[in-house]
Amino acid sequence: MAMNLLQIQNGHKSFATKELFKDITVSVNLGEHIGVVGANGTGKTTFFKILIGTNELDSGQVIRSKELKLGYLAQEDIWGKDETPETFLDGLEKPLWELKDLGNKLGLTDEMFSKPLNSLSGGYRMRAKLLYLIGENPNLLLLDEPTNYLDLESLLVLEEFLVNYEGAFLLITHDHEFLKKVTNVTIGFQNKKVDKISGNVDFYFEQKELQNDILEKQKFNQDKKKKQLKDFADKFGAKATKAKQAKSKLKQIDRMEDIEVPSSFVPKVTIKLPTPVRSGRFTFALDNVSFGYGDKTIISELSMNIERGDHIAVVGYNGAGKSTFLKGLASILKPQAGEFKVGQNNEISYFGQHVPEELNLKNSIIDELYEDLNSEITDQMVLDIAGALMFSGDDLNKKISVLSGGEKVRVSLAKILLRKSSCLLLDEPTNHLDFYTVAALANALKKYEGTVIFVSHDRKFVRDIAKKVLLVNNGKLELYPGTYEEYVWSLQKGILSNLGSKDIPASPNGAWVKKETRKPNNYKKKKELEKALKRAETQVKNCDKKINELNEKIQNEADINTKMGHIAELEKVYKVKDENEETWLKCQEELEELS
Repeated sequence: MAMNLLQIQNGHKSFATKELFKDITVSVNLGEHIGVVGANGTGKTTFFKILIGTNELDSGQVIRSKELKLGYLAQEDIWGKDETPETFLDGLEKPLWELKDLGNKLGLTDEMFSKPLNSLSGGYRMRAKLLYLIGENPNLLLLDEPTNYLDLESLLVLEEFLVNYEGAFLLITHDHEFLKKVTNVTIGFQNKKVDKISGNVDFYFEQKELQNDILEKQKFNQDKKKKQLKDFADKFGAKATKAKQAKSKLKQIDRMEDIEVPSSFVPKVTIKLPTPVRSGRFTFALDNVSFGYGDKTIISELSMNIERGDHIAVVGYNGAGKSTFLKGLASILKPQAGEFKVGQNNEISYFGQHVPEELNLKNSIIDELYEDLNSEITDQMVLDIAGALMFSGDDLNKKISVLSGGEKVRVSLAKILLRKSSCLLLDEPTNHLDFYTVAALANALKKYEGTVIFVSHDRKFVRDIAKKVLLVNNGKLELYPGTYEEYVWSLQKGILSNLGSKDIPASPNGAWVKKETRKPNNYKKKKELEKALKRAETQVKNCDKKINELNEKIQNEADINTKMGHIAELEKVYKVKDENEETWLKCQEELEELS
């Protein structure tokens, strides 16, 4: 049995009149990779602060093992004014060379290790904090939104690190796919309660919905029984011969413990964007354009047309020029060379990391949302977008000056979404959103009739929206020849590091493949892969059949212990299914390479 590192017993916490959670009991064991989920405001970050000791329970207790060595990813800067990453990381439990090696994989160059931390961007400072945390060699990590400001390449390195991490960690993140891949246990905050289930976030939601279905059926049967008993008491209560029986029926109702069905765990967040103004066919036309800062050119020789309705993801390493490209399109940066044209009747809205600095600090949230608002936008549209971005009721009257950085970001995003812009330029719009809101935003942008050009490290968000992929690399920007999924795959395989060299041509399916990987006489290998593919398909079908059978048993089983046994078996079947689906994908990819 795994060693218990810490636990909360009968914990209760409130802020002013708001009760976050009550009578919660939850534990963390060595080696558990735990995702912490729940809508914003349910107490997840407060829970972290209680665990590290910067906040206290109103009642209950936190029990910490003597073996516990806790590491917390701080959101604030924790270094001196002129400190460099190298001096910041020196003297920790893990050797500096090991941390620098991991830092290189996370995108921190040797040159950056000797620069003052305060001169680096927020994304690179976040990487330094992660390295510091790892260097302390804790057996329990607390990670609150560690993927903010990481590019996709660094996120994949962090993902691989956490999957193989031998210690325990608790993770809060808006990135659904990242959360799903690195965790095997889920703690959920809902209705002032906390529960813990073995399995990733998708399995957790399935079980919560399944439990709700069971409770709904039990409540339906209970309500039906109560009505029958009450009808009998009402009908025969006045008759002397039946009065005793009628009284007994009423007592029977009183003895029944009410069954409460919690609201769905997944908040119903919906974002509906206003219909954009009608623009000309072309949104942007670029002919041999260069963008940069001062005398320094970041991207050069850009020649392309972007059409109305294009949904384009811009990908590439941090520092490659993704944000520079968006700023150029937004006319924040003027072209250094070439001809740049904006299409007819185009209204462009830009969202970036520094946009919140433009908010009027004297305004309330609601006043800020109404500033420069299109006359066709109704009051209800404003309230709906504000509510989707977690502002409602009295919160709308808060002054911008008292908001946190994350709240200001959400106000800025709300303002942009309320415009009837024909083109949206979005640089990491999902930071500071929970993943329910991220999913709602993705759904809204997918249906958006205007042009969307965006940068995001959230893989599901990109897959849901992007119809085209632009790759920024070595100062150039070009249409990626494959799908976004193929781009991610190529990064995971680590073969983009030499992109642009002669021995790495683009394959027909868009993945980047070295010439020497293509071997002649692959007939035998192809036959073996086809057999493995068929076996995996059969296993997946068998698992689907077993999953349906177990779900039916769980719904119909009254004994709680038997029911939990079925749920445990269901988790194993899901694991087998996932493994076979992964095998199928791997075989399919290898077959495509051999064809």
